[in-house]
Amino acid sequence: MAETARRLRNKFRLSADRVDSAVLSQNPDRDQLRAFGDKGVPLLVTKEFKANGIGQRPSLRRRYRLVEGAVDKMIFEGLWKQGLVLILPPPLVARARQQIYFSPLSWAPKQG
Repeated sequence: MAETARRLRNKFRLSADRVDSAVLSQNPDRDQLRAFGDKGVPLLVTKEFKANGIGQRPSLRRRYRLVEGAVDKMIFEGLWKQGLVLILPPPLVARARQQIYFSPLSWAPKQG
């Protein structure tokens, strides 16, 4: 599922193939762009940097608990069935706790 979604987005993403087709071979930045396309862009952070939310599972909000059945159904039908999200089993999440960023779902009314 994730692979299918990735392939659909590939033509719009930075890749070595896109660099080859769009950047002249004489361009001095071409090799660096190809490397970014192959390996991604490195994140530069200080030694003191600690990612916010890594390994810390946020508590479920009271509002979510009131409507969790409806929200879960919306996530399943609106996102998961369309291949837009992955739903990981809790044991897998527990094993990889220090590598997963937890971001609680939230909602706010649109402005304007």
